[in-house]
Amino acid sequence: LAPEDRFAWNNLGIAQRARGNLPGATVSFRRALALDPAYESALVNVRQLEQDIAELGVQLRDKAKQAHPLGDDDLARVREADRDGNVDRAIALCEALLLSRPDEAAIPIELSRLYRVHGDPQSGIDVLNAFRATHPDDQDTLVALGKMLASEHDLKAAEPLLSSKVDSWQTGV
Repeated sequence: LAPEDRFAWNNLGIAQRARGNLPGATVSFRRALALDPAYESALVNVRQLEQDIAELGVQLRDKAKQAHPLGDDDLARVREADRDGNVDRAIALCEALLLSRPDEAAIPIELSRLYRVHGDPQSGIDVLNAFRATHPDDQDTLVALGKMLASEHDLKAAEPLLSSKVDSWQTGV
């Protein structure tokens, strides 16, 4: 309701962190800091979140290594765990992949798919938004987010994302 309110973004980040939505919290805290780079509460929250992510990354990597060592067919293992009905393992493996390879668009796209098909589409949207915050020109993520928003009947938000992809196809970009 108040996109220029640094306090609202910071509070949203706190709520997202409490729910375990670390990618969403990251985006919210960074938006608060974009509005006011000297905002001390957001700076403290970002530092704490980065520490949480580092600790969680180690835990997730250890947990994933116990299940299967990560290799070239990482997403195949994620999908296999999902097909076997082990959703928690699939999500843990995919989160570990995202932490270890944060620049590969296929990973947040797969993680968002897992969240959506298992009843938590908002977390999937948050993951894609968090990835887009650091990779704004990634077309695959743009399309995945547009499709996710459309599947959640948020056509107003989906349309510009999907139409920008159509425009780039028409112009050859």
